[in-house]
Amino acid sequence: MLKSFTALSRLQQSNRVLSKRVIPSLFYCTQKTSMPVTKAVIFDLGGVIVPQPMIAFREFEKSKGLPAGLIGRMIVRNGDEGAWSKLETGELAFPQFMEAFNKECSKEIIESCLLGIRKPDPRIFHACLKELDLQPEETVFLDDLGVNVKSARQLGIRTIKVTDPDQAVRDLEKELGGLCMRCHKEDTITVPKHLEINMDKLKSYLNWALKLHSKDPPVIRCFRHGQSNPTYYVFYGGKHLVLRKKPPGKLLPSAHAVEREFKVMKAVGQHGVPIPKMYGLCEDSSLIGTPFYIMEYVDGKIFKDRALAGLTRQQRREVYSEMISTLVKIHSVNISAAGLDDYGKKGGYLQRNMTRWTRQYEASKTHEIEAMDKLIKWLPEHLPQDERVTVVHGDFRVDNMIYHPTKPVAIGVIDWELSTIGDPLTDLATCCLGYYTPSALDVIPALGDLDLKELGIPTVEEVVAEYCQKIGIAPIQNWDWYVAFGLFRMAAIIQGVYKRSLQDPLKPYKDELDDILLIELGIFDSSADAGLEKLDHRYFYGNLLLMDFALQYEF
Repeated sequence: MLKSFTALSRLQQSNRVLSKRVIPSLFYCTQKTSMPVTKAVIFDLGGVIVPQPMIAFREFEKSKGLPAGLIGRMIVRNGDEGAWSKLETGELAFPQFMEAFNKECSKEIIESCLLGIRKPDPRIFHACLKELDLQPEETVFLDDLGVNVKSARQLGIRTIKVTDPDQAVRDLEKELGGLCMRCHKEDTITVPKHLEINMDKLKSYLNWALKLHSKDPPVIRCFRHGQSNPTYYVFYGGKHLVLRKKPPGKLLPSAHAVEREFKVMKAVGQHGVPIPKMYGLCEDSSLIGTPFYIMEYVDGKIFKDRALAGLTRQQRREVYSEMISTLVKIHSVNISAAGLDDYGKKGGYLQRNMTRWTRQYEASKTHEIEAMDKLIKWLPEHLPQDERVTVVHGDFRVDNMIYHPTKPVAIGVIDWELSTIGDPLTDLATCCLGYYTPSALDVIPALGDLDLKELGIPTVEEVVAEYCQKIGIAPIQNWDWYVAFGLFRMAAIIQGVYKRSLQDPLKPYKDELDDILLIELGIFDSSADAGLEKLDHRYFYGNLLLMDFALQYEF
């Protein structure tokens, strides 16, 4: 048990990024240390006692259809002189803050009713230029009425008359120097410097493999989601694509096998599992630095929000039911018919995985963690003896699925990096780990501290029962073992991420942000009389919670 605990938070102001960043450092000790007696514990409020305001910002933006991160960017842009800063320092009461912040957000909106003038009166354009502090030739004006367009053009403003929305967007792209506005995708970012790829070689590959041809270079952005293997959105030759590659740097043995991902996705996609169309695999590292594959971009929803905000109670239940049905489809694929007989050994999956993840963990160990050592001993001693054999996704969760934009129907299952032939109950346990984790651990969408009944989200017991009914098996007798194994594997993965973050290939992140990120991986000091036979997933969850993300980069 934990005998004493001190949590220290340091706040560092980046020279380039105006947002504040909390850098956690966790230390653990026993009563035998010479540390002074703790007489007070000091807590930050937001993010410690009450949820971070950024969570509310994200929910508000999503509910109102606003661009993700808009409110945060407004706060950062206005800095110490902004309404948010003055609210925090007490210079503004909340009503005054709301008025001031609304003005900041609407500063660049010119309203005729407030000015007392309307288009095509040139004065309204002059007012707009003054507010923006720009010259006429530095702006573009769009309107559907020719008389308004003419008035703006006479002032030297570049203009576009909107008759057809698609044509207007294409015209605006030309005015913006070829910027592909149609290529912007939610949850993507500018490609970080250390993940940049050779565009000429990529273009040549797309021309050859997909028979695409365009005089323009590919437009490419990075997805925030799925960065174990860097994943890019690519627009080229009129096609919306996804490129997924191995990360740079020295990798652990057998990790990040995009070649296996491509093979299994193409195979199961032909046997009833919703999969994006797979276009091509390139194993030649000389092109863009590592092997990669190209697949279709599927335009749908990925539910990363643990509570499925914005959905009704019935819709939430339908989303989870579809998740279970999709998992059943994966586990029902005929291995031989799909050409996957050589994709993994049949039988002995749990023992092999214990060996594999133990080896991976040991290879990436940076600290001694006693609880992990106990798990490494306890789990093999209690291996289930009645393994079934199916295709296993390896990281099956609701946020690794793409749903139809308007219906609770799965149209894609992604992130097959850990897939193999093995025990399907490990997949079921993986997609249920969120039930055992609170929101403080954001490695996966967590459900542990939510009112599931109020939200309409099925309980873990209901999920497991529905899976058993749909796949046609008896109730699971050793469920706790599978959950404990899932948490052990997650801890090993997080340790690998942390170890990799210390290597040189990720150093550009640190240089870019002027940050020093300190992570101390702590452990519980277990009581001497804690018998190994009592160890289960609840004991090890505490240790996993302390192994929070090694690096959190904001681009």
